[in-house]
Amino acid sequence: MPLSVLSKNNSKGETRSSSPQSIFLTSLVSEPQKLIRWLLRIAGILIVCHLLNLALGYPSWQLERLFNLGYEANIPTWFASIEWFIAAVIAYQCYQSTEEEKDKRAWALIALGLLAFSIDETAQIHENIFRIIEVVYPKSIQHEIFTYFKHSDWPIVASPFLIITVIWLGFTLRRLLKGSRRAGILLGLGLFMILFGGWGLEASINFLNHDLLQWVLEIENVFEESLEMFGAIFIVWGLLNHLQRKVERCQA
Repeated sequence: MPLSVLSKNNSKGETRSSSPQSIFLTSLVSEPQKLIRWLLRIAGILIVCHLLNLALGYPSWQLERLFNLGYEANIPTWFASIEWFIAAVIAYQCYQSTEEEKDKRAWALIALGLLAFSIDETAQIHENIFRIIEVVYPKSIQHEIFTYFKHSDWPIVASPFLIITVIWLGFTLRRLLKGSRRAGILLGLGLFMILFGGWGLEASINFLNHDLLQWVLEIENVFEESLEMFGAIFIVWGLLNHLQRKVERCQA
């Protein structure tokens, strides 16, 4: 089954691009390492900018506002949004290149989820959503959450939904990634980094002394945001690897 969204084969067996989008996607799939290297370089530059600003004692509030990894609506946030958008586009290509209806539905859900992550990075939706969801919890549970998780309670509120999503992803990706073992490893590493950084470290700030251990909070912030950026890159890498394998199988 040819990947019509990527290329079309002419009568001589040569690959012919069908549109500017196809040219871009064919280049992306044939040389995925270029994209990954660029994403890693940009992530590294953003982390270094944050660390330099921190080491110099925040000499410029303009630079802090633009490059602080823990802030919202700045350059690191914009970059993270781009990472998730790229992942969503690749997942959509996996959807288009799949014939099995059950698998197409799964890829569509994954692509929509990744697109939602991209939007959330800049629109800051998840905190507000979980504020609304909190009301469905019994009053006694709400009291416990607010008592022990004063600084960041959304990871606790989100836990049941997160567990269900991770279980579904585990079983679904195992089916979708048959024959793409390396893609599965990359996606697994990316998901682990996202969970450990975005959920685990985020929840841990509730147990740190915010008055006496500011340096620990700074370290936690750098690790949390760095793991989220690198986790997204590994997810892009895994999806690209799987799409590349699909292209190779179709052209064999």
